[in-house]
Amino acid sequence: DDHAHCEDYVTEADCESDDHCEWHGDHCEDAHDHGDGDCADTDHFDTDGLALEHDGMEVYSQFQGLVEGSVELHVGETKDFSVHFLDNSGNEIVIDESIIECYGLSFNMTDSDILSIEMEGHDDHEEHCEDFTTEADCGMHDECEWHADEMACEDAGDHDDHAHCEDYATEADCGMHDECEWHADEMACEDAGGHDDHDGGHHSFEATALSVGSTTFTISIVHQGHADYTSLPVLVNVTEEDTCLTGDVNGDSTLSILDIVAMVSGVINGNTDSLECGDYTGDGIVDILDIVQLVQFIINNRTLDATSATIKINESNVTLEADGYIGGVQMTLSHNSNFTLELTENAYIAQSNSELNQTILVVVNPESDILFTYEGDFIITEHIVANSHEQVSTTISEMTFNLGSAYPNPFNPTTTLSLTIPASGYVNVAIYNLVGQQIANLVDGNMDLGTYNLTWNAQNISSGMYLVRAEYAGNVSTQKLMLIK
Repeated sequence: DDHAHCEDYVTEADCESDDHCEWHGDHCEDAHDHGDGDCADTDHFDTDGLALEHDGMEVYSQFQGLVEGSVELHVGETKDFSVHFLDNSGNEIVIDESIIECYGLSFNMTDSDILSIEMEGHDDHEEHCEDFTTEADCGMHDECEWHADEMACEDAGDHDDHAHCEDYATEADCGMHDECEWHADEMACEDAGGHDDHDGGHHSFEATALSVGSTTFTISIVHQGHADYTSLPVLVNVTEEDTCLTGDVNGDSTLSILDIVAMVSGVINGNTDSLECGDYTGDGIVDILDIVQLVQFIINNRTLDATSATIKINESNVTLEADGYIGGVQMTLSHNSNFTLELTENAYIAQSNSELNQTILVVVNPESDILFTYEGDFIITEHIVANSHEQVSTTISEMTFNLGSAYPNPFNPTTTLSLTIPASGYVNVAIYNLVGQQIANLVDGNMDLGTYNLTWNAQNISSGMYLVRAEYAGNVSTQKLMLIK
C-alpha cells in the first residue's frame, strides 16, 4: 500500500514514468490490463525460479538460489530468449494463454551500455494489418497483403481463400509448405515455429549485445501494478565476435600453402604471437603440430601414422627413422659459430633460421630419411616429431663406432656380431686365438657409414676361447667368443 498504483497517476508524464503502467488517453492503467476486468480476477504469481531458453535449449536457470548455465553474446548479436517459471518442484508453471498478459515482465538493467532488452509479443498500441484501410498503406508492410475482393488488408497468408497449415491432414501435404511443420504426436499440421513444447504460455524477449563487458539484469513478474516476483541478477557476458577461421593466418578466408608458409615462418622466427588464427590444435601454442594438421586438411592425406621415431646424428647428416608416416619435425639446435647446415629438398616445406648460436628448423612432410646435412658441432636442445595429428615418442641416437655383442655366444659353429660405422673409412675386424695368432679376417677395407651384421663360421676351428678385434679410425673394440663343439 506504500506504493502508488497506476490509477493514482493523473498525468500522462507520471503514468509513463512507471514501467508497470501505461496511459490511455485520459487515465492511467496497469500495463497489460486495459480495463476488461480479466486481470483483476487473477491470482498472484507464486514461483521458485526461472529458466531461459534459446533455440529450444535451456541455457540458464535459477531455482531456489541455485544458478546454472550462462548467458553469452558477441557484440552486435541479438538472441531470442523464452522465460519459463518454475514451481517448488522445479517444474514449469504453465500460464494460460488467455491471461499471460496479466503477468507482464519488467527488466531492470545494471548497464544499458552493454546490453539492451526488448519484449517480444503482441503490443496493443502497434498497428495491425486490419488497421490499414487502403491498398497503398497495406502494401507498405511486407507482413500484410491487400485483398481487393474484400477491400481489406490482412496478415499475409491469412486470407480465407488460402489453405492454412491446420487444413492439411497428411504429413505429405504439410511437408510441401515451408511455413508449416508436421507434429506426429498430434497427427496435425501447424505453423512452423508455432508449436510449444511446453504446452503453455511463456514470455519471450530479445537481448542485444552493445559492447564488450559483463552486466546483470533482473526479471520481475508484474501483476496488477506490483512485482509478484523478482529474480536474482542474471549475469551476461559480452565478448568480441570470434571471426577467426582456424588456420587462416593470412586472413584471406581460405586454408592453403600460404598459411602453412606463414606458420613455418612464425615458428622458426619465434614470432607465433602474430599468428592469431594459427592454433589449429587448440592447445594455446602454435608449433609443428598445428602445421601438420593443417597440411593434412589441405592435402587430405591418408597414411599409417608413426607411433615412434628415432633421430640419428651421423657424422655429416641427421636422419629420421620411424615406423610410419611423419608429418613434420621441429628442432632447436645449439652450436658454435662455425656450424652450417643444409636442409633436405625432399619435403613439403623445409626452413630454418639461425641467430647467434641457435638455429630453429622446421621440416614439413619429409620424403626422405635425411633431414639435413651439416658441418661443425651442435646439440639438439628441443625437438618435436609429429605424425598427421599428434606428437610421437622420439629418441635421439648419435651414431658412434660400436662392436655389438656376438650372438649366440657360446656358439657352434656360427655367431653374428653387429658393427656400427659412423662415417666412411678403413675398417678391420679379425679373429685371434689366445696366443695372438690371427685365424680369421671378417673385414679388411673401406666401409661406408651404417650398421652391418658380420658372421663368423668356425666350422673348421677347434673348440676353445677366441678374441674378435675391430679397429676403425684409431678406435679398437674387442670381445671374447666361446666355441663349443
